[in-house]
Amino acid sequence: MAQLQEAVRNLKQGKGCNFSILGDAGTGQSRLIEEFRASLDLNTIQWREGHAYAYAYAQHMPYFPLVDLLSRALHIKDGDSPDTVRGRVESQIRYLLENEEGVIPYIGTIYSLSYPEEKWKSFG
Repeated sequence: MAQLQEAVRNLKQGKGCNFSILGDAGTGQSRLIEEFRASLDLNTIQWREGHAYAYAYAQHMPYFPLVDLLSRALHIKDGDSPDTVRGRVESQIRYLLENEEGVIPYIGTIYSLSYPEEKWKSFG
């Protein structure tokens, strides 16, 4: 908990980081995360959470934890149509980033969306 709280202090100074909470089932990862999150002011901190699942469930899904994290952040749900996914990728990336130019095609390809070549050229 102390390491997580230190990370929040650093975040407020502009120093971001990522944490992975790992352990066998029943060792308290969920409770740690729940208690830590409850200690935060979510009006001043943007909380992003992704999950990794058992190998048998996600083995055929490349970058599954990243896709899970992005889907939660972009409000994309299993079963959303490609048009819905495209709309959410584009609108949410524009909302989350000051300069989204060139980012959208990269995120979109994770969801099997295609973009015209000129969209790719703007990244750099």
